[in-house]
Amino acid sequence: MEKVEELIKKLEKIKEEVNKGNLKLKKLGFWDIVHEAKIDPEVAKVLGKKIAEINKKVFDKKWKWKFRPILGIVLLTLVSIITIFFYFIVYSDKFLLSVYLPIASFILSASLHPITQYATGRIFGIKFLYIYPRGIYIFHRSSKGKIKIEPALKLDYYSYLNTSPIRRAIMHASGAIVTIVIVVFFFIYSILIKTEIWSIIICGILAISYILTDIFYSAKMAAWKHFLEEYKIAKMRKIKGK
Repeated sequence: MEKVEELIKKLEKIKEEVNKGNLKLKKLGFWDIVHEAKIDPEVAKVLGKKIAEINKKVFDKKWKWKFRPILGIVLLTLVSIITIFFYFIVYSDKFLLSVYLPIASFILSASLHPITQYATGRIFGIKFLYIYPRGIYIFHRSSKGKIKIEPALKLDYYSYLNTSPIRRAIMHASGAIVTIVIVVFFFIYSILIKTEIWSIIICGILAISYILTDIFYSAKMAAWKHFLEEYKIAKMRKIKGK
């Protein structure tokens, strides 16, 4: 209890700073408290709502464009269906199909990522506050970035922290796996059906760039980083019997 009371006091100080306009959560020690909640389920139960409240407040102040997640998921589902439907219009024309494949690879890799993540999260009891546009992968992804077109989901930290780490890990990995599967599939398919060489090259560039991005960027900054962190926490909790 002493540990929890100390963390509550720290959260109250962080909340005061956020209310004053200080949104630098890392410097305020917010993420250290989140880590404690991830490791200890009792801490997550007691502090989950306070953590979620602060996290949401900072996000609301930083991000202007955000929407209800279900609206975004419905829209992305429609975009995905329309994109797939176009295949049946162009598949008999080699040139049109060659144009279609790289475009479809890019669109579906972006649209199906959050759909998969959302579905996986909801199955595991993880809720989401918003869907919002952010910068593309290795480019500026923070709220300060000028170009924001990649659809992303904002977690509800209360439900997130009160879900098992292995489920959190699977949720983070789900979208990334689907993205890689899509771009690799379109690359292989373009070779098998012998589309125009430039189409194969573009599909190949997309596939290779996504794989390299996952290896050198995502493992340090994005989905695979979170997956590895949650997997380590799951092992720690198993050892401690929590």
